[in-house]
Amino acid sequence: MKNIVWLSILFFGISISASAQEFSKYRFGFKVEPNVSWFTPKEKYLDATDNKVRFSYGLNADFHFTENYAIGSGLLILTNGGELTYKRQIFESGKEYIVETTRDIAIKYLEIPITLKMRTNEIGYITYWGQFGIGLDIKVDARMDETYNYESVLGELDWETATGKDAIEEENVNLSSEVKPMRASLIIGAGIEYSVSGTTAILVGINFNNGFTNVLKRDGLKTDSSDQVIFEEGQPQKYDLNSISNSFGLTIGVLF
Repeated sequence: MKNIVWLSILFFGISISASAQEFSKYRFGFKVEPNVSWFTPKEKYLDATDNKVRFSYGLNADFHFTENYAIGSGLLILTNGGELTYKRQIFESGKEYIVETTRDIAIKYLEIPITLKMRTNEIGYITYWGQFGIGLDIKVDARMDETYNYESVLGELDWETATGKDAIEEENVNLSSEVKPMRASLIIGAGIEYSVSGTTAILVGINFNNGFTNVLKRDGLKTDSSDQVIFEEGQPQKYDLNSISNSFGLTIGVLF
């Protein structure tokens, strides 16, 4: 009887060991992610006026703890942003101006995703997967193309609407000082792996990267329902810029 028990335990252990070796615990690869990105303002005085096409790329890493479940991670150079329009105050040649600015902003981050990745068993040559988790981002660079129109200038007695200055257009302006150094986001994705040979597979999917922390610094000017700047005691009223950044992308890559 004892021999049967010991043989059963040995057989069970061998079975577990064999099944544990049936799948690759570590899978690495690379991917590219063209995306459509935009800002979602959290202040009513700040307008998101356009979406933008951006491009991301990086390394993919899956750490499996069972055949169908893994921790999905890697390193991604993520670029997102969008177009914002708001009013702000600037100082030029000793004068104060109110301008309406439209900024096409592109923010580049180094992102480390930490997600739970779930996979089906292989069906034919295809494995279906989904993932859910967070992204932790460190700002690498921030650039903008800006157009601004002068609306008012502080004269000797009061603000004057005739500034005598033409609209200004600037390209590829460094905006790093006006973007926060860190960002956090929610990541949701789904797709397929198409088996090519052995553990090598083509990766195709879609993903939604939803920021939940403010990415902007500096301030803007409050406006009323007719888009006029609000003044109190002769001074334009300010608010802190507040917006999250989001993107919806297509993932294409190779896993090994």
